[in-house]
Amino acid sequence: AAMEIDGGPSSASAALQSAYDALRAAAASLREPGSTQEGARAGRGALLKLKAATRQAVAAMQEAKGDAEEGRAKLDAAALALQNLLYEREHYSKEIAAADNFVGAHTEVEVLGDDEFERLAPPAAAASAGDAHARMLDRIAFERDERARLVKKLDSLKRRRAQLQKAQAARRKSAAELPQRLHALQSAAAALRSTMGVDAGVATPPAGVVRCELADLLPEPLYVVFRTFCSLAYTQPECGVAALVDGDEGSARQWRDAETRRAVVAEGADGPRKAARVEGEAPSPSASSQASRLCPLLVVVGLEGREGAAALELTFGYDAASGLATCRASA
Repeated sequence: AAMEIDGGPSSASAALQSAYDALRAAAASLREPGSTQEGARAGRGALLKLKAATRQAVAAMQEAKGDAEEGRAKLDAAALALQNLLYEREHYSKEIAAADNFVGAHTEVEVLGDDEFERLAPPAAAASAGDAHARMLDRIAFERDERARLVKKLDSLKRRRAQLQKAQAARRKSAAELPQRLHALQSAAAALRSTMGVDAGVATPPAGVVRCELADLLPEPLYVVFRTFCSLAYTQPECGVAALVDGDEGSARQWRDAETRRAVVAEGADGPRKAARVEGEAPSPSASSQASRLCPLLVVVGLEGREGAAALELTFGYDAASGLATCRASA
């Protein structure tokens, strides 16, 4: 049977084909009549050459398989690298698109207008009027510094408010406990007078106790005056002392709120934007507004006259502009 060998242009395939052809020729010569031993030797030599060529072809095939495996591995590595590159390109494309479409919170924050910036900013920060980019950077830097300052001021105001609320709560607690303390003191004084044989008449509560709720609205100097005379009226009723708080509660609350705002603004009055950023700021005190700072509440103290003397009435007021308490006496 004929044998076809597809060796291509390689030398191993060509040698194998040549040895095969020589072996077929030797076999054909042996089948002819009159063949000699020389033909048999030629056939054995051709068979040996065929075996050698076969071994060379097998070795070449193994080498080609190794080269193919190595090439396949390189191809797989290149394909994997390409897939990774495509994945990274897609990832970076998404990140770039997200960055292009990003809308920051700063775009919704209102920045000072150019005119207001020119008016409030320091001369060094407002000197870049010719360069729009540098101008915007200066405006943003000024806005950042201003907001940081306002945050610190807000924290300070919160701490101040907490302190005022704590002090107010303490005053309310003290005012609420005062009648009970005065009653206990009166009972102790009555027992002491009874022990000492002194006539212990029943002390009539002073008129100021009836309107004791207004005492919470008094400024500190008037509060001290009112509580002092109340204590005197309870502990020594024979002195003939009566104290009360006179005035309108609504007006007193408005006055107290206005003075509180004045104190807060005066404490944090640093910075050029306090007038534009602080709500409800009280106007600066002037000669025309001094009268409005008089406390609308008055402490009226009545003193009974003794041995034919006329009764005396003391009226205490408070001027927040000067921080002084006033007293007016009338018979």
